[in-house]
Amino acid sequence: MPTVSGTVTRIADSESKFVATFTVNGLRQIFTGNLSESLPTFTTSSASLNYSSTNDLTGTRVFEGIIGATTLKLTFGDGPIITGDLSASVGMAFSVNGSGPSDTALK
Repeated sequence: MPTVSGTVTRIADSESKFVATFTVNGLRQIFTGNLSESLPTFTTSSASLNYSSTNDLTGTRVFEGIIGATTLKLTFGDGPIITGDLSASVGMAFSVNGSGPSDTALK
């Protein structure tokens, strides 16, 4: 399974949305997730995306996972997994789920 590096950040003006950005085959993959609950600000500049095929990275995706005190792990229904160490602790672990679109943009 290919693995690429990227970032995950809770969107500043929304406590229940985040954006994950990775470069796959020279194209920027951007996933905007709608979380099931409001969360404190979190970010990681050292996230990893593990996936089987670029086909797994298109369309609307459903996910579940953990935003831990210092780490995150999001598993998407069809297999891709995002993991990373948070830049700063959020103080406690949150079990999350939600969905959102995945878009491809030129790098």
